[in-house]
This record gives sequence, C-alpha cells and structure tokens, in this order.
Amino acid sequence: MIAVDRTRPLSPRMSQLVEAVASLTAKNGFPPSLREVAEEIGVGHPRAAFLAAEAERRGRLTRTPRAHRSLRVVEVETPRRAHR
Repeated sequence: MIAVDRTRPLSPRMSQLVEAVASLTAKNGFPPSLREVAEEIGVGHPRAAFLAAEAERRGRLTRTPRAHRSLRVVEVETPRRAHR
C-alpha cells in the first residue's frame, strides 16, 4: 500500500496529468492508458509513469496494480469554512 500525503500540493505538470486523466476518461467513457496520457500532455511514457506515481502518493490518483487502464482521479474534498 502506498502512503498517501495529501498535504503536499501537485506540481503544475502533475495537475496537468490529473486533468488529462479526467478529460480522457470523460471523453472515452473509460480510463486512458498511461501512454495516451503521456501523449496528451506531451511527455514520454517514463515521465508520465513518474508523475502518475507521485500524484497517487499525494492522493489525487488511484490505480489497480498490474491492471491496464485503471487510472482514476480521486475527488479531493475541500475543507468547509466555519460559519461565525
């Protein structure tokens, strides 16, 4: 199991990767492959794999080990402000 650290923000490139996963999933009706995501954001497959793993550690993506097309965006809850 991966330790999740939701306190660290995503880098701009990681945010781009997460957005690409969400948009490709919405467009196609199923999760994209890592190669499709890499092509969408203009990086190589190894770099996309690193970014996806880091986004997963930060709690923004999830995937099933050893399963193709299993990237899914994790919706992050925004903290509610207290009413005075």
